[in-house]
Amino acid sequence: MGSLIEVEGLSKVYGVRGGVQVRAVDDVSLKIDEGEFVGIAGPSGSGKSTLLHIMGCLDRPSGGVYRLDGRDVAALEDRELSRVRSSVVGFVFQSFNLLQRLDVVENIALPLAYQGVARAQRRRRAAEMAERVGLGDRLTHRPAELSGGQAQRAGIARALVGEPRVLFADEPTGNLDSHTAHEVLDLLIDLHREGITIAMVSHDHSIVSRCRRVLHIVDGRIHSDTFTAESTEQLAGEPSEDQPAPGQGA
Repeated sequence: MGSLIEVEGLSKVYGVRGGVQVRAVDDVSLKIDEGEFVGIAGPSGSGKSTLLHIMGCLDRPSGGVYRLDGRDVAALEDRELSRVRSSVVGFVFQSFNLLQRLDVVENIALPLAYQGVARAQRRRRAAEMAERVGLGDRLTHRPAELSGGQAQRAGIARALVGEPRVLFADEPTGNLDSHTAHEVLDLLIDLHREGITIAMVSHDHSIVSRCRRVLHIVDGRIHSDTFTAESTEQLAGEPSEDQPAPGQGA
């Protein structure tokens, strides 16, 4: 598989009072191949979410090159960038970002509405996606009637309903308790096994340690880029030969 994401010398600079500039992303270069599951970790303020937002086409870099699925993103006009964002990218947010006045199916179907898909077709596809993420019995529920884990599942379904090439997730478990967080991660792992490329930011070591590859960001730069698991089985929590299963002694 080839590189779906190519970043070369990427930077993002913010200006603050007094003329002092903050380099949130500083000369970052990386490649993510199709089919990878990459965790991005780092302390608060390290630039990891800024990097993810740039790769997810929610923000533009100040410098450097970013190619997504062969397209030079920085060179795209706003209209073309919006089209790439709706067709190539799916984005999952920490705060779910569900519209309270819409039910689960309507929230999931929103990207299809923006794409001009007919109402009956988008409701059908949204219902199928809800079933896929375990919300088949919550189709008519509104966000206030969902648990945190269910709301995030709806957010994931909404990000995937347009069949994107890559899913970006910014702290998708950050508002969840530990048990629910790992249930949501299990869902992402299952989706990855089905062929979806995922890049996920998390401050939680227990979450990112289950990713196949982990980038550690410090002060806007890649501090390390490591592979953490030997197989997709370990992604699902199965122990390696030198690691005891939960509940077993060392």
